[in-house]
Amino acid sequence: MINNKKAFLFDLNGTMINDMSYHIRAWHRILNELGASISIERVKEEWYGKNHELLERVFPCRFSEEKKMQ
Repeated sequence: MINNKKAFLFDLNGTMINDMSYHIRAWHRILNELGASISIERVKEEWYGKNHELLERVFPCRFSEEKKMQ
């Protein structure tokens, strides 16, 4: 009997591949492009929680709630 089952395999950040360094480097670039002048070490310290929470920690009161959620 031929088995024609198909499946998808999803990696949920750290399940199979540790890709956190890519995320941290991307956030480092984005935050500096927005004017943060932040080191990669500080990004590692601040990089927790939701994206809009990170933006508020790095840029207090700079962005509206609507902008942070975009």
